[in-house]
Amino acid sequence: MYRRRLTTLPETQETEEDIGCKKRYRCVTERRDHFWRRWHQEYLTSLRESHQCNTKNTGEELKVGEVVVVFEDGVKTNRWKMAVLGTLIQGKDNKVRGANVRVVSMGKTVFC
Repeated sequence: MYRRRLTTLPETQETEEDIGCKKRYRCVTERRDHFWRRWHQEYLTSLRESHQCNTKNTGEELKVGEVVVVFEDGVKTNRWKMAVLGTLIQGKDNKVRGANVRVVSMGKTVFC
């Protein structure tokens, strides 16, 4: 299903010469809606399934010294600050659950 072409359209009984402006508009709208439903149901679903299969075990672990983006609520994403990971905080299961980061703000290093 992934990257498969949509080759069929809904069948119509009337030819384009026989229908008026309103009927033609309705026909074009039905075709567009049909395409949109199929594209949404088939293609987007297959992309989501493919993405879930590929990202389960990426093996990416955070390391001290890596550059990260710091999320700020109510701030546009292009205004988020960049930071460097300091110490990592691990949970009881030895997975990283938090971190202390260094953020440079107005020329001064701030630890968060």
